[in-house]
Amino acid sequence: MKKIVLFLGIIGVFCLNAMAQNTPESQNKTELRFGLLLGANFANMELDDVFAYHGTLWDHNLTDVKQKVHVGLRAGGLFEAKFNKTLSLQAELLYSQTGFNQDYKYTDVSGVWNCKSRTSVHSISLGLMAKIWPTKWMSVDIGAQPEINVSVIKKTDRTLEENSKMLKKESTTYAREGYNTFSVNLLGGLTFYIAKSLFLQVRYNHGLLNVLKADAPYYYIYEDEHSELKHSYSNATSKSRVVQATIGFIF
Repeated sequence: MKKIVLFLGIIGVFCLNAMAQNTPESQNKTELRFGLLLGANFANMELDDVFAYHGTLWDHNLTDVKQKVHVGLRAGGLFEAKFNKTLSLQAELLYSQTGFNQDYKYTDVSGVWNCKSRTSVHSISLGLMAKIWPTKWMSVDIGAQPEINVSVIKKTDRTLEENSKMLKKESTTYAREGYNTFSVNLLGGLTFYIAKSLFLQVRYNHGLLNVLKADAPYYYIYEDEHSELKHSYSNATSKSRVVQATIGFIF
């Protein structure tokens, strides 16, 4: 929370400084603009441990884990208030797909399984950006993006190593207790105006809060001779790291 407050304070200083550089005589009337955004997220996650089997920390013999970039959609709209030639504020309401991909192996009673998995985080986000304009065709964007994680889905293709023709496809939807509903990201990047109404946006999105929870298995013993596999949920590091490329249109 302290990092978020500090970052928002820095944004405020930038805004006040940009406003101070314009005298009342040189300031133009605030320009209000609306627009649409469509682009791609090139996402990954900073993970403490191997979130592999069903996307959780299971006690399987996992080997050869390789994490790969997850490509997802981002789409929505924006509202911008441009105060003068050097400063504007922009709000963005977006649907966004992030997550991570993994290749890994694990062993059970059937043998060694080769797995390819894709864990997708579907969220609704509200981006709040301060835009500093060093030139009329480019802005430097800094801000924060709180978001609501609507669902987390993992899809896995499993192939038994001893029989490469045996293929098993799985799809797992995380329960609410398996992921955190709310997260916050810091944003930074550049917007290039190709034409008066058309722009290209490139940003880096740095997650501050964990998205997933660790599903730690344990055995519950009852009636002295019977046991049952249970789960306890606790946080483990799973923070988004996303590069965003977007094209937009201003009305």
